[in-house]
Amino acid sequence: MYGTRTIGILLVLTLCSLGQAAVQVDGNLAEWGITQGSGGHLVYNGYNYIYPSQPPTSGKKDVADVSGFGKVFFHAEDSDDSLGLSALIGPNHGGQHFDGEFLGVAFRGDGLWIAIATGQRPDNGKAEFEPGDIRIETSAGVFGIETGGGEGNTSLHVKTVQTGDHGSTYNLNGSGYASSVTDLPGRAAGSLYSTQDSDWIVNNTPGSNNVRAQVQGGTYEGLIDYVYSASSGYNYHAFLEARVPYGDLGNALIKKVSWAPSCANDVLEYTWPEGQPPIPEPASAVVWSILAAAGFASLWWRGKSRGAA
Repeated sequence: MYGTRTIGILLVLTLCSLGQAAVQVDGNLAEWGITQGSGGHLVYNGYNYIYPSQPPTSGKKDVADVSGFGKVFFHAEDSDDSLGLSALIGPNHGGQHFDGEFLGVAFRGDGLWIAIATGQRPDNGKAEFEPGDIRIETSAGVFGIETGGGEGNTSLHVKTVQTGDHGSTYNLNGSGYASSVTDLPGRAAGSLYSTQDSDWIVNNTPGSNNVRAQVQGGTYEGLIDYVYSASSGYNYHAFLEARVPYGDLGNALIKKVSWAPSCANDVLEYTWPEGQPPIPEPASAVVWSILAAAGFASLWWRGKSRGAA
């Protein structure tokens, strides 16, 4: 009897703890510890971090413990949200509209999780809305996630792009502004591609250091969980979130994750020089391990009961 009760209690506690740790790919980065503070500025993990990327600084790169994700490797460089287009945000100018504010990367049992906060909102207008694609460099090669986005419009204050929606290629003029947008119905948002450098558009905007911010080729590997979200509740910010199964990345070591607007006026990145291994044990395996431990406890209680009798 005691053994059965022990198993039941441990099972309930286990399921409750897993429920608390549940996270979703929904573009709500509150799960990552990101909320909006006074004046519309972002608050990271309870702290009002503002790490401008104006040279010689490049923001803050660190590791934080976040419930539901464990360790989150992040690059935060949120410049002042009131900055105009002429403001330097590093490595180039562009102000809030082109600001890369936060990149978070987490290694969970269900895959590689990526979160991005940026000033790239559709209501920036057509010329100033050009979100780039997510780049993942691994020991097995380079992968790209198509982010989509469509054409910006100053009246478009709410926008959601999800897996399966049309992808986009932003065609830039010599100053790095979007002059037109190519709609890609056959290249869906949330598509994962294994790529070579030649599959990426090399950005030649002055001062961008030839960053590869848009993927246009590669070998299709499948759709992953992805969402882009811009809402009227966050007047300065938009969010991207993705989850990539490790198997889709060849179970390779993760060496670098990066993102930039298509003009690459600002770049978010986190690098693991030796490579970060995936977490091989899914949550279900943890459950079975706990249940096995509960089984041993049950046998111990039964043996004790027999001995007492």
